[in-house]
Amino acid sequence: MQRTAQSLVLGFVIGLFACQPALAYQSPLSPEAVREAYFLGKANASQREDFFARYTRNFRAPKSGPYISLIRVITPYAFVVERTAQLQNLLAPDAQQQFYGKPIAIRIRVHIDLTPTYSWQVRSPHGGVALRREDFWRDFTVRLIQRTQTIQPLNETGEPIYSFAGRGEMSVLVGADIDVQYDPEQVRSGPATVVVNTPDGQQISANFDLSKVR
Repeated sequence: MQRTAQSLVLGFVIGLFACQPALAYQSPLSPEAVREAYFLGKANASQREDFFARYTRNFRAPKSGPYISLIRVITPYAFVVERTAQLQNLLAPDAQQQFYGKPIAIRIRVHIDLTPTYSWQVRSPHGGVALRREDFWRDFTVRLIQRTQTIQPLNETGEPIYSFAGRGEMSVLVGADIDVQYDPEQVRSGPATVVVNTPDGQQISANFDLSKVR
């Protein structure tokens, strides 16, 4: 009788795991996941674009104001893919040492493009023209919401983007990337909404199902 009860419990546990989404995001990453992410990062650009398509939402430009052109969720697995693509000399054993068993945050990436109505030039208090400060991204708010609860971030950083300056040309501010980091233990593997509020009153929302990404 005891063996039968143990078998039933074991069968229930196996069935419970079998019902979990196969592609649910993982944290911390297993050695196999690090290896798979590494080779995906070293694959061709087209394969990486196909992979990140599920993690990305693109938007149309507004009639006026700043342009939130992209919102992307970066899971720990996707972060390894991204980093190994950037680190050209990184070998598979090095990736295992760098990422296996290490805490990796979930990130929300927001890309901002400046526009003719929200450009690199701003009116100065004295009536003239001044340069928009490069940390203008601080005027934008990014929230990650699950089940009506706003997840508190670990950290938020931003990086200004400048145009490529040709010979005799001046490089100008054209946008910025915002990177917000979250503790994976505070983020459920399920529906999530990212909400971005801009200084001019726009509100851009992106829905993700984190149970369907790695």
